[in-house]
Amino acid sequence: MPMNSQKDYSQKIKAEIELAQGKLAEFKTQPRSLTVEDRIQHIRRIEELERRIVDVRAKWNELEGARDDHMWRQMRGYVENIWKVLQDEIHETITDVQS
Repeated sequence: MPMNSQKDYSQKIKAEIELAQGKLAEFKTQPRSLTVEDRIQHIRRIEELERRIVDVRAKWNELEGARDDHMWRQMRGYVENIWKVLQDEIHETITDVQS
């Protein structure tokens, strides 16, 4: 993938990461009719997801530093998989509490 496309792709993913962080932050502060124990567990789950988002962002930053096209593609696949799993978990967390 040409360097410009790599940069564009990375910017797209970073925008997705920022959006996910915003959704979690907003979701975390919304009032819920949960027991105190469930609320504490809910907040801990969200905070864990937030930490993992920070980790994914760091991996994308590493990816941007990859100069070799082959290495970039390999790392991209790895980081994309991590990001996809995390997106699914974020969706599941929000859905679990809303239902």
